[in-house]
Amino acid sequence: MSARLMSILAAVAMFIGSVTGAQAAEHRITSLNWEPYVGENLPGGGVLIDVLRRALAANGDTLTVDFVPWARAKAMAQGDAGIVGYYPSWPSDIEEGFFSSSIVFKSPVGFVQRKENPVVWENLSDLKGKSIVYVKSYGYPPEFQALIESGDVTAIGTTDELKVIKMVAGGRADIGAVDPFVMATALASDPSMAGMADVVEYNDRNLVEYPLVLAMRDTAENRALATQLETTIAGMPVEQIVAEAFQ
Repeated sequence: MSARLMSILAAVAMFIGSVTGAQAAEHRITSLNWEPYVGENLPGGGVLIDVLRRALAANGDTLTVDFVPWARAKAMAQGDAGIVGYYPSWPSDIEEGFFSSSIVFKSPVGFVQRKENPVVWENLSDLKGKSIVYVKSYGYPPEFQALIESGDVTAIGTTDELKVIKMVAGGRADIGAVDPFVMATALASDPSMAGMADVVEYNDRNLVEYPLVLAMRDTAENRALATQLETTIAGMPVEQIVAEAFQ
């Protein structure tokens, strides 16, 4: 083999290697412990982390997740350019300088209530005069946020959905904003909530079915990544993956 041919082959190999390296990347995100969807103690980090990891793996990419409280998850992503974003986020929780990926999954949000005192409502205005507990760091639909801020209800902010459930069970609020899957999992498996399944229930009307997305730092690279993710996730049986994980 001539020296010239060897030189050409070496250059081609270097080019292929550089292209391959450019295609494969490790992406870092922040998340919270929000069972049963995501959590550092769940297999694979939880079903929604698994969905995102599978979607990235389709392009040869990998995923690293820092699990911290939600307010810190957002703050870390805002303060570190090496973090792609925070997840799973509601669209209303997208901070300035970030944009929303395509929808990964839609989670219902509604109210936990005491079985002995169910709440009947058609419109949020029907809840006037009630005491409502909610998670302070979450971004809720605008109409619910307006109700909380209106003074027409007694609004009580707390740090997580387990505390929301406990406060309603203990009679410290009439209703509380929760995800029913989170609530069901907590009532079934959290020792600190023993017996509460006999006291509380999920109201039969959803407030909203809220899209869950990846809040991504607004860069050209992340815009391209979001396009790839949209195509990949659209071809994945996400509903089936989530349903099987919750069985």
